[in-house]
Amino acid sequence: MKIKPLGKRVLIKIIEDLPEKHGKILLFDSNKEKKYQVGEIIALSEDEKIKALFNLFDKVVFKKEKGVEVSTSYEERFILELDDVLGIIEKDDV
Repeated sequence: MKIKPLGKRVLIKIIEDLPEKHGKILLFDSNKEKKYQVGEIIALSEDEKIKALFNLFDKVVFKKEKGVEVSTSYEERFILELDDVLGIIEKDDV
């Protein structure tokens, strides 16, 4: 199934594991249950702001209970609005 997000939205594929330290970014989990998830962008809308901020295959952190789930039989996917994406995980330069 191919999905093209509309408006200020991106399509995210869930990534199961994220190390505590990814490059120079440390993610702290103060609660037992994480309030965020990590995913990889697999489709972008045509919105200029979305295109300026994100690239395909960027890894992002987003609010856990946000977005619309559009799961397939083999992977979990979410359509997220721009405001639900908390940040981009950058590759370590070292």
